[in-house]
Amino acid sequence: MKVLFVCAYNVGRSQMAEGLFNKYITGSQADSAGTIVADDEGETIEERAQTGGGAKHVIAVMDEEGIDVRQSKRNQVTEEILQNYDKVIVMAEKDTIQNWLSTSDKFIYWKVEDPRFKGLEAARETRNLIKDKILNHFKNQ
Repeated sequence: MKVLFVCAYNVGRSQMAEGLFNKYITGSQADSAGTIVADDEGETIEERAQTGGGAKHVIAVMDEEGIDVRQSKRNQVTEEILQNYDKVIVMAEKDTIQNWLSTSDKFIYWKVEDPRFKGLEAARETRNLIKDKILNHFKNQ
């Protein structure tokens, strides 16, 4: 099974989900993308951490899981790439989700708030929520 995790900026939630899924769900593979990455496509999470926001917290809480996301690159979700995945799990704010994405038969929505400006503990809570959702949704598939 191939899964695409999508959030708004492809820095926090979707990057966490990709790393957690690939660590804990064997025999399957995940990637991540964002709904509004645009000009920053290809930027690494480590590069993003230099400009502030929550990327440094994402790195820290994923390190706690033994997952290094520093070199993970940010990607813009496109309608064309959906064909490469069995499921597309979106955690972006609803006003940033393109219509072609929300109407896809692969679309699944998880309500997970963006921890971007909320600090390390919020990033940790978000990671734990995503991990629980992944384990509950995929562990027995």
